[in-house]
Amino acid sequence: MKFSTLRSLYLDPLLDLLDSRNGSIFDNETLVLLLDFKSNRTQLLPYVEKHLEPFREKNYTTLRDGIGWPITIVASGNAPSDLPSDIFLDADISNLGSSNTSTAYDASASLSKALGSSVLGRLSSKQRARMQEQIQEAHEKGLKARYWDTPSWPVSRRNWFWETLVEEGVDVLNVDDLTAAACLDWGFVRWGWFDG
Repeated sequence: MKFSTLRSLYLDPLLDLLDSRNGSIFDNETLVLLLDFKSNRTQLLPYVEKHLEPFREKNYTTLRDGIGWPITIVASGNAPSDLPSDIFLDADISNLGSSNTSTAYDASASLSKALGSSVLGRLSSKQRARMQEQIQEAHEKGLKARYWDTPSWPVSRRNWFWETLVEEGVDVLNVDDLTAAACLDWGFVRWGWFDG
C-alpha cells in the first residue's frame, strides 16, 4: 500500500518538472509552494528541510536576501518563526501593524478573522473598507495579500466573494474548487459583468 505524502504528492513531481524544464516552470516567475504546518512545528521542520534538500542543491529555492529562483517556499499555519533563509513566513494580514514581516512573503488570514462575519452573504461597507486597508498595508510592506476560508456555498455567494477579492486587489485567490475557478470567465468577473 502506497501512502500519499508531501514528497510523493508535491515535492517529487515538482522536482521532476523543474529538472525536465531546466529549472524553470514559468518564465521569470516563481511558483509558490505553501506549506501549512498543522501539527508540532519543531518535529515537522527537520522532516520538511530534509525533503527540500534536493531543491536547495540545485538552487531552485528563492532566498530571503532577494535572490529569486523557480520555487518560493512559504510556511503557514503553526510554522516556527526561526526558519532557514529559503523559507518565508505567512504574516497575519489582520495584524500587520504589530508583526515583524521581515521574513514574510505574503500576508493572510481567514476571512472571518480578518473582517468578521458576513451578513446575508456579503460584506458591509465597513468590512470592505477594512479589507482595502489590509491589502494596501500588505502591499506597502511588499507582501502578497491573501484571504482563506472564504464561503464556498452557495455558488453565487462563493463567486461574489471571489469577484470582490479580485476587485480589491488580492494577489492570491484561495479556492477549493479548482475546476470552478479555472472555468470562470474572469474577464466578466473583473469588470463586474458577472452577477453571481
